Amino acid sequence: MRLQAMIIALSAAFLVTGCTTFSLSREDTIVQQNGTSKSAVFRRGAMAFQDQFSKAGWLREEESKSRTRAFMAILSKGWAGVTDDKKKHNAKPRDAVSLYLARLKDRAGDNPAAEAEQLQLDLGDAYIAMARLNELATPLVDPKANRSPEVMRADVMVLERALLSARKAQSLFEGASKRLSPTLELIVRADIAGQIERNAKEITRMKALADTLNDLRLQGHPIG
Repeated sequence: MRLQAMIIALSAAFLVTGCTTFSLSREDTIVQQNGTSKSAVFRRGAMAFQDQFSKAGWLREEESKSRTRAFMAILSKGWAGVTDDKKKHNAKPRDAVSLYLARLKDRAGDNPAAEAEQLQLDLGDAYIAMARLNELATPLVDPKANRSPEVMRADVMVLERALLSARKAQSLFEGASKRLSPTLELIVRADIAGQIERNAKEITRMKALADTLNDLRLQGHPIG
């Protein structure tokens, strides 16, 4: 019983950690969906950003699902049952980079050059999405903007969530680039490295915007 309770506690902790959300008030949600203010436009852009990164498989969601399934199997079958099941079906959860590379190979037909090209396409799409969101967030850091502390706090939360997703995707791309075929041409590797560096600059820009926005919120309204 003690072991079972410990397993349940660990499972619950993992699920809570893996499913952290940033909730908005009902008023903020309405503004986000229907408003024409800079904050509303930014939040709609952030929603599209999150949706794109999630659908593209850049947020380690499959890895989290695999781990969750493993924990649920432990709860339902016990340790011995899970071990046998893994041996039988080779169902050991893989890391996020392996899962991502498998998707690239499926899209590329197991062609190393085409696989690298698919990674470059993803890097380009991520860069465009980050640059677009940063442009939408830039007007929010205007110190002359007159917004309530609640709206500013919500904007900070939304931008920080986007920043977290951007970092997850960047980590995935960096890991994948290191596991590409050793036969890949050096010029292609250099191009990928350049794209990763370019994306990193947008992430740095996003963090600076989030920090500046939060500083403005605290200076004008040190509550919330």
